[in-house]
Amino acid sequence: MTIARTPRTHKYPRKVIQSLTLFVLVLGLALIVPAGTVHSAQVTLAWDRNTETDLAGYKVYYGTGSRVYNWFIDVGNATTCTVTGLADGSTYYFAATAYDGSGLESVYSSEVSKNTCTYSISPPSQSFTASAGTGTVTVSTQSTCPWTASSGASWMTITSGSSGTGNGTIRYSLSANTSSSSRTVSSTMAGKILTVTQAGTSGSTFTITASASSGGTISPSGAVSVSSGASRTFTMTPSTGYRVASVLVDGTSVGAVTTYTFSNVTANHTIAVNFAANTANPMNTTYTISASAGRGGSISPSGAVSVSKGTSKTFTITPNTGYRISRVLVDGRSVGHVSSHTFSNVAANHTISAQYRRTSW
Repeated sequence: MTIARTPRTHKYPRKVIQSLTLFVLVLGLALIVPAGTVHSAQVTLAWDRNTETDLAGYKVYYGTGSRVYNWFIDVGNATTCTVTGLADGSTYYFAATAYDGSGLESVYSSEVSKNTCTYSISPPSQSFTASAGTGTVTVSTQSTCPWTASSGASWMTITSGSSGTGNGTIRYSLSANTSSSSRTVSSTMAGKILTVTQAGTSGSTFTITASASSGGTISPSGAVSVSSGASRTFTMTPSTGYRVASVLVDGTSVGAVTTYTFSNVTANHTIAVNFAANTANPMNTTYTISASAGRGGSISPSGAVSVSKGTSKTFTITPNTGYRISRVLVDGRSVGHVSSHTFSNVAANHTISAQYRRTSW
């Protein structure tokens, strides 16, 4: 029976009763669930028996302050005592006394204490692929109970929640495992062990997800599987009237490149290409070159010639028999008596006109 202790002054026996050394027999705390109540903790104490012949029994005192005991249990002549009904999340202090047949009681024994915090983590273990990753662990405990978290390996880093009080969350990150073998680390989280296993690269395949905006294509596209350690090249091709604006690899721009190679692949990746309309004439994708020839020869092709933006077009100037090329006008300016002219990287409308002169009558 547990009895609330009434403050009193010790009465010392005429002969000194052997002092007691109290110790916690069971270091771990066991949870019990009395019917209709919340969880409570218990602790078992033990001590060595006295040698006095008139020893009658022992009392175990306990409370929530050092040397301030609110309750006691008369355990009779036993040398162990299990104290139940302790509140989770509190620190309790214990001491014992011995008494003889006349009721004379010894001084308190040495004091022991026990924290009744209970901890659990979820999940207790996690598995990852060889690529870099992140994970979280949830800590459950009483509101006043402190805890810490530490990593058991250099490739695992606690990024937040290295310490806390009460319920909390621990976050960590893993570096990529470039070894062909898997690896495992046991880390201490709130006094519990979290086991993390990361696969090696042996036999692994990774996925490169390739996508393109409107205005062009990327090849290959979609979810592309790549063996560990292999390489893969992607080609970006704009549609007529468009250009490559930017290429993002894993969310970071690598410029307006038209090809990109992933080398020694050991993780999943993404590649995304964005296209934009050419700014010189964004509303049109073709231009017209008007080609004409005067009397005495021809130009090929002739008439209104459609040319795609950014492409080139060559015109051939041919005099008739008895004529020669006098001059060729491009956009009204003479380019000489050339027999051909090429418009390169067309980005506007143009004109070309061939003129001839008679050489004989």
